Amino acid sequence: MTDSFDELFNSLIESGAVELTAMDANGNPLYSFTDKILEIAPNFAKQLENAFHEDMMMLWQLNFLEMDVTLLNPVVKITDKAKDQDEVSKLPEDLKITLETIKNAMRIEP
Repeated sequence: MTDSFDELFNSLIESGAVELTAMDANGNPLYSFTDKILEIAPNFAKQLENAFHEDMMMLWQLNFLEMDVTLLNPVVKITDKAKDQDEVSKLPEDLKITLETIKNAMRIEP
């Protein structure tokens, strides 16, 4: 399974659907998806979007994010807890990556 995922991911990079955007605090690469992902792999894009939204909801429930979830397009804000490295270190790795991605999108230092 890892080989097929690596092959898929590498092909998405080569096609321009995925690009390196930053490095996390541990030196691991963080990637973002371009609009090309919608053309090349629309089902995969939808799965990624759903997973990202689920992570955002979990971060909101844990008070790392502030947003009015009743709005169609809520404004998302980083809380003080999200800036506290001791608190962030308690998160599972997948939520750390999502939080780091959101911070990078907002240009907020960890």
